[in-house]
Amino acid sequence: DGKDATNPLSYLILRAAEVCPTPHHTITMRVHEGTPSELLQAGLRLARTGLGMPAFVSDEANIRFLQAQGIDTATARDYNMAGSQSVTITGRSRLVASPMFVVPRVLGLAIHGGAEGFGPRTPGLAECADFETVFEAFRTQLGQMLELQAEFNNVTIRSIGRRYPRPFDSVLMADGLELGVDVFRRTLPYDNSNFVNLIGVVNAADALMAIKRLVFEERSVSAERLVEALEHNWDGQGDEELRERFLAAPKFGNDDDEVDGLVAAIYAFAAEQIIRYGNATGGRCLPSALTIGTSPWPGGVVSGATADGRRREEPLAEESMTPMRGRERGTPWDVIASALKVAQDPYQSTELDIRFTREALASPEAMANLEDLVRTYLGRGGKHIQINVADLDELRRASEDPEGHADVTVRLGGTTAYVAQLSPAMREEILARHYFEAMPAR
Repeated sequence: DGKDATNPLSYLILRAAEVCPTPHHTITMRVHEGTPSELLQAGLRLARTGLGMPAFVSDEANIRFLQAQGIDTATARDYNMAGSQSVTITGRSRLVASPMFVVPRVLGLAIHGGAEGFGPRTPGLAECADFETVFEAFRTQLGQMLELQAEFNNVTIRSIGRRYPRPFDSVLMADGLELGVDVFRRTLPYDNSNFVNLIGVVNAADALMAIKRLVFEERSVSAERLVEALEHNWDGQGDEELRERFLAAPKFGNDDDEVDGLVAAIYAFAAEQIIRYGNATGGRCLPSALTIGTSPWPGGVVSGATADGRRREEPLAEESMTPMRGRERGTPWDVIASALKVAQDPYQSTELDIRFTREALASPEAMANLEDLVRTYLGRGGKHIQINVADLDELRRASEDPEGHADVTVRLGGTTAYVAQLSPAMREEILARHYFEAMPAR
C-alpha cells in the first residue's frame, strides 16, 4: 500500500549482523521519505563497525525506474536487490548477461583514431583541432562498442537458453507451470536479461577534462606528447612531471560543474544508446552502472594508462558514482553534489561509496549529519549509497599480516570481503583510498 513497512524484524536483522559480523549475506536497506530515523540510525551504526553494510537504496528512485519499464505500482513496490545491487522483482525478472563494459578502453580507441578492423575510423587526438571533435570521436566509438556489447549479450542469452535449461527455476517464475517455457526462453514482466554495466566512466571523464584543459585550453601540452606519455605508461623521460599536471586537473567528486558535466554527459549518451537495442528474450537492453567486486583491476589493465594520470596497473574508480581514489579534495557533501548532477533514473542500478575513518563518526552530531547526507542523496535522485568505515591502523596491520587479522572486513563493490582473502594489490588499493576524517553539517 506504499506505507512504511519497518517492523521488529528490521532491527533484529541489523542487531544480528552486529553481534555476528560476516560478509554474507549482503544486507540492503530500502530508504524512503518516511523511513524512521531510529531505523536509519541503526543501519548507520552497523556500517560504523566497518562491516560495510547495510547499503542504502532509494525506494522512490527504484520504483520510479520500474514504473518506467511498464511495471505497475503495486508490483514495483515489491522490488528487491539481486547480485551486488541489481534491482529485480522476485519471480518476474532474471539476470543473465551483465558484463563489465570498460569505458576508458573506448576512450583509448578514440585517442588513437579507432583500431583497424575494430570500430569506426575517427580522428585521432593529434588530428583534432578542438575538444568538441575529440568528444564527438569518443561518442562515435562508444556508440559502436555499446551496440556490439548488446549483441554479444544476446548471443550469450541465446546460448544459455539452448544449452543450459533451468526447469526448477522456470517453475518458480510467474505463470511458470502454466506456460511450460524455460526461464531463459520467455519474456518476463520485467525483462532484464540483458544489461550493460558501465565501469570507469569517472576515469574517462577525468581524462577528457584534463585533455580539454591542458591540450586545448592552455595548449601547454601537445597531443603527440600526451599520447607518447600514455604509451609509455607515464614512465618515460619527463613523464612524472607531466603526469602531476594531468593529476592536478579538475576531478569528479569535488562539485566542479565542468568535469561533473562530462560524467553526466557520458552516462546520458550511453543510456540513450543502450535502450535502443532489444534483448534475446523479448525485452529491451537496459543500462546499468554496477562496478562488481574486482572488475576495476582488469578494467584498468585493458584500458592502459589514461589521461587522468592513472597508470596501467592502477585499478579504475571503484563505483559508478564514486570519485577515483584519492581525488576527493572537499567534503562528503561535495561528493554527493557531483553524483547528483548525473541523471540516474535511466539506470537499473548505480553505486556510490563514501569512506570515513572510525573517528570521523564517533560523535552523535557526526551520525546525525551522516543521516542527513544519506537522506539528501537518496531523496534528490541518488539510487544507492554505502558507507565504508575503517580503523586505518587496523587496516594497515591487516594488510601487513592478513592471517593475524582474519576478521577484518572491507566493502568491495556491492559486497563485503575479508581483507585476508584479498590479493596484495587489492589490499594496497584499499589503503590508497581517501577516508574522510570528519562528517560536517551541510
